[in-house]
Amino acid sequence: MKDEMKDGYDIKKFEEVVGESSMMIPDSKRRLNENIESLRLFLDTASGLHKDSNLYAQAQEFIQTIPEEKVMAETLVEDDAEVF
Repeated sequence: MKDEMKDGYDIKKFEEVVGESSMMIPDSKRRLNENIESLRLFLDTASGLHKDSNLYAQAQEFIQTIPEEKVMAETLVEDDAEVF
């Protein structure tokens, strides 16, 4: 934006939004990790859950995709940080 000679007020507001957004990332990562672990623990210990049910299978499939999605999300965040 600075290279494009945008209005100073717009640049300042944009930088504020970027700063606020970047402060939310660590908390979002922490909450994501806590909830992933909570789901894993629930699936491991839930006595009334039928392990051959469709819902259980979907939850297990979801859990297995999480590491890949976390890596993708972290890469996107790092890529965005390089813009500034």
